Amino acid sequence: MNRTRQVWLTLALVLVMPHIVDADGGTVVTTAPRPPVTAYLQPSIEELPPPRPENPIPLPPPGPTTSYGPGTPPPDSTPNLGSLIDPAFRPDRWLRVDFPAALLLFPQFSQGLAAPVQVGNLYTTTAFLPTAQLDFTASPAFTVRADLRNFGLLDLGYRFTVSEGTANVLGIDPAGPAFLRSRLDVQVMELTYARHEFQTHGRLIDLLDQNLRINDLQGLPEWTLSWDLGARVANVYFDSQAFGPSLNRQVVNYFIGGGPKVGLTLTRPMPNWGLAFFSRLDLGAMMGTVRQQFSEMALDINGNPVAFGYTAQRQAQTVPTLAAQFGLSGASPQKLGAWQVGYQFEQWWSIGNVSGSSADLLTHAFFLRWLWNY
Repeated sequence: MNRTRQVWLTLALVLVMPHIVDADGGTVVTTAPRPPVTAYLQPSIEELPPPRPENPIPLPPPGPTTSYGPGTPPPDSTPNLGSLIDPAFRPDRWLRVDFPAALLLFPQFSQGLAAPVQVGNLYTTTAFLPTAQLDFTASPAFTVRADLRNFGLLDLGYRFTVSEGTANVLGIDPAGPAFLRSRLDVQVMELTYARHEFQTHGRLIDLLDQNLRINDLQGLPEWTLSWDLGARVANVYFDSQAFGPSLNRQVVNYFIGGGPKVGLTLTRPMPNWGLAFFSRLDLGAMMGTVRQQFSEMALDINGNPVAFGYTAQRQAQTVPTLAAQFGLSGASPQKLGAWQVGYQFEQWWSIGNVSGSSADLLTHAFFLRWLWNY
């Protein structure tokens, strides 16, 4: 019986021993399963919630937002190169009108027109006349421009100049001074194709590098060089008339012709000022015909006609031309167009070269131009 009690006591102690607490406050021993290792890991910084500020800053109300899809790039903030070269450039408008250009023109017709004239049966003389000082005049010019995008620009332009001058001269009529009147009428129509081809960020001489093209450089160019080719048709009428006590004399020179022209325009954008400095050189030649007429009428002491003489001559002629411009340009605040202001010099040679006659046309002008986008 005692042996049986000892056996049960021993089994009870074995079962109860794991749950006995140490008298010194030791660790509780348990036979429960251990928790997983991840339970003891600290959470990462990304998993921690953001700290809540004591005084939260109020956020502005949400405004309109623009989302860009995976295939839609964000808008390019680089200024458009076309607006730097040409302040009137608008990528959404392809038709522009030069509306209009006012040129304060100072024309000069330098001539030595002369030809022999037989005045009835009275006498033979060499008919010539000087040129009275031509008045300065406003010369309107109109241009319609089509923007062909990547293919360039196409311009159709028209301009005309009308001026005259008067003077009293001696040496024409042996009977006394003669009243002299000179007139000039010039009309020009041009068709021009232009391209903005070269640009550089550095020296002007770098423009000669054929590898510098408009699409090769990024950002704001310091210099831009554009070229253009075209054709010009023009007619020029000039005459001088002298009215004296004993004679009336007239000298007429008329040229009509056409031909090619080529131009170069150098532009220096100044974006900080919203302006651009430009200079332009235009070279051309016109092939045409020069017609000249010389006439003289002899008068008696009462002013009645006594005799009349007339000579006409003509010749095919090539007329070289040169024009130079420089000035400033800028865009309007509403981007509806642009303005240009500057100085222009132009000369046409050999416009009256027939036999022993000669004539050149020279003009100085200050111009103001407004280009309107449509």
